[in-house]
Amino acid sequence: MRILLLLSISIWYTFAQGQLPETIVTSRSLVVMDLPLEKDDGFLIRGDWQKQSETIQENLALMGVDAIAYLHAGDWNASSTSRATFKDFFEKREVTHLMLFSKNEDGLFELSIKNFDTLSEQWKTSGGSLNQVLFRLGKEIKKRNLVVENFLSPPDPEIVTDVPITSWTASTTFPGQIKRLTVGVAQFDNEEENNRLREILEPYPYTFELFNYTDNEDAFRKGYQYVLLHMGTAGESIKKLLNYHTGTNETDYISTVVSDSTATKIKTIPIDAFVYKFYFQHTVNHEAFVGRHWDADITWEAALRNFVLNLRIAFREI
Repeated sequence: MRILLLLSISIWYTFAQGQLPETIVTSRSLVVMDLPLEKDDGFLIRGDWQKQSETIQENLALMGVDAIAYLHAGDWNASSTSRATFKDFFEKREVTHLMLFSKNEDGLFELSIKNFDTLSEQWKTSGGSLNQVLFRLGKEIKKRNLVVENFLSPPDPEIVTDVPITSWTASTTFPGQIKRLTVGVAQFDNEEENNRLREILEPYPYTFELFNYTDNEDAFRKGYQYVLLHMGTAGESIKKLLNYHTGTNETDYISTVVSDSTATKIKTIPIDAFVYKFYFQHTVNHEAFVGRHWDADITWEAALRNFVLNLRIAFREI
């Protein structure tokens, strides 16, 4: 049975910083869950974050905090495109605050409440457990005598996992135009990774340029009709973000990966394991071209090698 934390007594050390916004009990909030991934048979797997979301929602509803949706931080941070997509989606739902629940390497739980428009931090607290953090928030709301206007918060969390970055269904082909056009490749923030990026792209049979990608509109202004992008999060989430057709009973995905310089093999990866996936995107209509085979892998280097080899095989460039 869940413990209703507003009635519990905190015995762990906690602290708070900033000013809790009065609108936390009068407006809508988005909860983002950032919990450590768990090691399992060589993969990094998401823990049961949705179960913890149930505890949070039960208590926030009692406090008068209207948390309208719950999102895994891995999906928010999968790419700059996913962040922009979620930002736009929740702005349309009139979200005012982002509530980031996290757990650091020392096992300390933290809650950071941010202004959703600017993502600037407004209030922060921490504790030795999730219960301590929720107790601290409830205590602060009571101490401030905030006037609650949210009385219809649902008892169960709304888990958001299906907000695609494009309205197009993922195209399981490669665009033929890349044979004659220069593709813009989104570069990393440090030169060491960019050097590895260039090295892995050496077998790519067509013209490309590394550039600082911000969004598709900017890429088009710079002369790129197609960009090569990637995401990094759970495989199931990547498929939903890229608008794949997905099954309901899948537990693993079969990835077509590099065997040698001219051949592939299959690799089984759990759907909730952290992986990277590369894809082309058209900068005008935003259609995503993901290739004939699912070729995600547990490092970005391996995922890119898989993608380039599958492209060369598809275009008979081997």
